[in-house]
Amino acid sequence: AQSNFSGVQHPLGWIALAKSHGWDVLLDAAAFVPTNELNLELCQPDFVDLSFYKMFGFPTGVGALLVRKEALRGLTRPAFSGGTVEVVDAATPGLFLLRDGHAGFEDGTLNYLDIPAVKLGLQYLLRITMTSIHQRVMALTEWLLTELTGLRHRTGRSVVLLYGPANGISRGGTVALNLLTPSGKFVDHSKIQQACDRAKISLRYGCFCNPGALKAAIMDKDTGKGKGKAPGTCGFSGDEDVAACIKGSFGVAGAVRVSIGLATTFEDVHRFLTQVRENFVNQPE
Repeated sequence: AQSNFSGVQHPLGWIALAKSHGWDVLLDAAAFVPTNELNLELCQPDFVDLSFYKMFGFPTGVGALLVRKEALRGLTRPAFSGGTVEVVDAATPGLFLLRDGHAGFEDGTLNYLDIPAVKLGLQYLLRITMTSIHQRVMALTEWLLTELTGLRHRTGRSVVLLYGPANGISRGGTVALNLLTPSGKFVDHSKIQQACDRAKISLRYGCFCNPGALKAAIMDKDTGKGKGKAPGTCGFSGDEDVAACIKGSFGVAGAVRVSIGLATTFEDVHRFLTQVRENFVNQPE
């Protein structure tokens, strides 16, 4: 539903289109539902994954896979793990009886100490309302985007290279970017991390567990290739700097992600913009 890399939101109408062609649909809503309402009566994927940590911060490590009952009935599994079977015959390979319904797919012991906190978190979101959360997050996001896209060096070059929409249309509060020098070269994202760490700003750096999106974002749009030597030619050794190889392949080793959510304030966004202006605008290379 929403990219964890760039924040771009994909049309939920694709779900019905895919189902009309006979596909089963899994909707990855982990980045979408923390700040957007998802109506599963209007769009009807077969499966939806989400993270409660991303929605209200605690408990960590607890998420859910929502499954429509008709889709669940169509699932089979060739093996089993603890807690998913009623009967197993160790003497006969492949002879076991799964528990009914979702219990047959929930391996191991569930996190029963933290799961009760999910109810409190959902009640908290209902009191605030998703409409209010969405409006505030998008107001902060649009202001951030306006300020970032307006930054220029004395050379006239843009300071910020954005990945994803440069306005509030078809996007969420995830803003991925790289900073550029006055001559247009990439600023190493580790330098941005160091500046923000000093200001006690927590950001995400690298490829955000989505290397494919990073590669697609920074590859040359004319040639379809990276800006350096081809990937796979680095010849890693035990002491090889992996980040240096990636930078050599694509011109940059990673990006910076600003995530605006439930707890983000105007002061948080302003502090980040201040670090960019003071440390990376018109600075010597």
